[in-house]
Amino acid sequence: MYKAIHFRIDKKIILAAIILSGALFRLVAINKIVWFDEALSIYAARQPFLEIIPLLLGGIDMQPPIFALLLHFLLKISSSEIWLRIFPFVCSLVVLYMTYKLGKKIFNESVGLLSCLLVAYSERFISYSVEIRGYMIWVLFSLLSIYFFIKSTESPSGRLFFFYIISTTICIYVHYCGALILFSESMSLLMNKKAVKTNMRLWWLSIGCILILLIPQAIYLYFAFQKFALWGSYFQRKASVIKCIYSLFLEYSNYCGLLFFYASIIIYLILSKSRNILFGPGLLYNNIRDTLIKLLRNPKINILFAYLILPIVLVSLFSQGKYHFLESRYFLPFFIFFYLSIAYSVSLYDGKIKKLIITLIVLFTFSNAVRYSILLQNQPRIGIKKASELLKSSLEKDDIVATSDIFISLHIFNYLNIPIRILVRPQEIESFYLLKLFYSDKNNFITNFSYFKNRKRLWLITGRERGSKDNWLTESKLLKLISRIEVDRVEIRLYDIL
Repeated sequence: MYKAIHFRIDKKIILAAIILSGALFRLVAINKIVWFDEALSIYAARQPFLEIIPLLLGGIDMQPPIFALLLHFLLKISSSEIWLRIFPFVCSLVVLYMTYKLGKKIFNESVGLLSCLLVAYSERFISYSVEIRGYMIWVLFSLLSIYFFIKSTESPSGRLFFFYIISTTICIYVHYCGALILFSESMSLLMNKKAVKTNMRLWWLSIGCILILLIPQAIYLYFAFQKFALWGSYFQRKASVIKCIYSLFLEYSNYCGLLFFYASIIIYLILSKSRNILFGPGLLYNNIRDTLIKLLRNPKINILFAYLILPIVLVSLFSQGKYHFLESRYFLPFFIFFYLSIAYSVSLYDGKIKKLIITLIVLFTFSNAVRYSILLQNQPRIGIKKASELLKSSLEKDDIVATSDIFISLHIFNYLNIPIRILVRPQEIESFYLLKLFYSDKNNFITNFSYFKNRKRLWLITGRERGSKDNWLTESKLLKLISRIEVDRVEIRLYDIL
């Protein structure tokens, strides 16, 4: 009895150590540079509450509005970027715990711990765990949905199905790819004959409730995707589907050769456990087929197939045409099952080999997480925040604040919360779809000298690394350069309007 209690305490200590170390890596990343999509979320959330949804319906963001609405209230407490990252950070720690719970539920406690460790030290998960987007909320409620789904199929109850309905609905409201979770759960249920017999009535009732709750989301989606054509160049295919899938697995293997290490673990295991593939009495084709049938009849393998392979196959089918949607951030919850499959494969080894593989995985993934954290801290900073702070004390009532770069303009707006105009040649308005999306009002553009009427000064903030496209205007005799300040990779110029 004493040994059993001691063993459980050890497991809890290991779990706590994994979550704590994962939290430390995320805290290191919490001060990373705000990139364009994050600036977009903050930009939308800064608008008056009733104007957020109409703005997003204009097509500036393909994600549902629920995160921007949540961010709107968080901004009332503080506009600090670190504060805005706290909520996804907390969600990411719960994701680590839910990964452990799922691994333990589906397989065993050792699989739960190892898969939790893989998620804790994953570059993708470290990065998105502190991102000012809805990804971590989506991952969390995806895992909750799957967890309650598995529990409800084992021991059906109204309470479990209620939690399942709520978590699944929130999951889809936070991200459209939450619908893939629902699809995977449906396939998982259909592959489990025992669960079909005992759960179909409650399952159909749950699906009906979820679809009713999703009616507002469906209406929003219909109107939002009217603008989808404007994003054609964003989703334009640049590589084959096979290359995209390979890059997905490579990204979630942390770009450091771990994908091939993981693959060798799984392939060797399959060959060692299924020697009849090569040396069986039948034809090679029949041996492979029989082995695959055995694997697919295994309920644990079924779950990995339903929640990892099927979503990728489904999205790949949609990506056969002109556009592709095989982006790493759209598969975050599904690749938790990639880590589960690796942890499960390792658990099937015995003795010293198993200990050696676990030791190598811990060393490789931990050292890579350290390397990635250092890399995040050493990223070249873009001094938009500093530039905005310098402007705050110098701006006068009739000054014009402008930029030649749309990717900078959203950041400046977030820091100053005043109108920012874009310097652009008239012919570029029609060709640059991002301009049309974000700045539908022509008053937001400076395309001729009439904007300087009754104005005294022009502040121009530009990213020096992108090159200058404003010479057609700033070389005008109507403008006189007074001062030029460089802050990191941002340049501030002040012009007198003559």
